[in-house]
Amino acid sequence: NAAMVMRGGAILGCGSEAGSVASLAPTDNVDGGNASENGAGIYADGAAGIQIFDGVIAGNVTPKRGGGIFSNAGKVEFRGGVIAANIAGNIGGGICAQGGSTVIIGNDRKMETMDLPSLVISGNTAKAIERPSDESTDHRKSRHYGGGGVFSDSDTRLFVFHNAFITNNRAEGTPGQGSEGIQDGAGLGGGGIFSCGKIQMSGSYITANYSEASGGGIFSYSGNLDKVNGGYPGRLPLT
Repeated sequence: NAAMVMRGGAILGCGSEAGSVASLAPTDNVDGGNASENGAGIYADGAAGIQIFDGVIAGNVTPKRGGGIFSNAGKVEFRGGVIAANIAGNIGGGICAQGGSTVIIGNDRKMETMDLPSLVISGNTAKAIERPSDESTDHRKSRHYGGGGVFSDSDTRLFVFHNAFITNNRAEGTPGQGSEGIQDGAGLGGGGIFSCGKIQMSGSYITANYSEASGGGIFSYSGNLDKVNGGYPGRLPLT
């Protein structure tokens, strides 16, 4: 059973001021973090599960991960509602999932009669302000930045199904700064989705997302993109 079930209402304007995210120092470490730094809207750690059937999660700001929702080693089911205009200073403007989480966005089958509301992830931003620390030994891992709509790490399973609209999200940063900055192709991207693990997709829409570097629609860092079918109006860069 889920620890949290949301069937309506709103979670609005929680977390840091937007200006505090913009002022983060470039040398801030990407590792560590706690509930005050991650998951401004909803923070779930461990086996805690989240089910969202309707409602709005919007305008939340975190200096690190998961402006709207942060999940570590849990399960997130986003079946309906809106996640919009959230900001993360590092990864996952709308949703950030890591540590073996399972994320299900959409419904297993198309709702022909629209008995369930469509769900929207829109207008979220991952600012990718933080940089790898000099002491980092895992440079590949330390350069995972972005995922304006959704970020999932290498241990997380991501499913994007019917009735899901992921649109107008942004992955912002400063690519091409040299070996200790963020480089195009080295881990900045995914305006809509940034996935380091496996993605399974069917019947969803990914439109009008933006990245300053790789993958305006999807940045599949592992290249493990499975069963992609459905509607994708506009350009869908895959990297």
